[in-house]
Amino acid sequence: MKTYLAFPFSQAIQEIKENKKQIQMAKEDGIHINLYPFIFAGYMFIFIMIIMYISILYLLIGTVVEPVGIIMLIPFLVSAWLFTIIYTKVFPKVKENYLKHVGFYDEY
Repeated sequence: MKTYLAFPFSQAIQEIKENKKQIQMAKEDGIHINLYPFIFAGYMFIFIMIIMYISILYLLIGTVVEPVGIIMLIPFLVSAWLFTIIYTKVFPKVKENYLKHVGFYDEY
């Protein structure tokens, strides 16, 4: 359960480290790539997931007092799942297409 809950965060941190490594490799070879928007999106994803986890925790605690709050829990869980799917499945393809367009993969 702990690894399941930490998966979005570990995926985002791994992606940020990979982006920084790719920027360093490109600088060494003299290729100009701009991966800083992708790094910023990773930090933004982490921030959004923290806020969503806090709100889910708040709703779980709140359902003890007022059980109607469980209805609001469903959209938060679905949106957290959708954000994770978008970040792990769609976002890497966009980055890969950008790197192909810039010519980063031609060097490696």
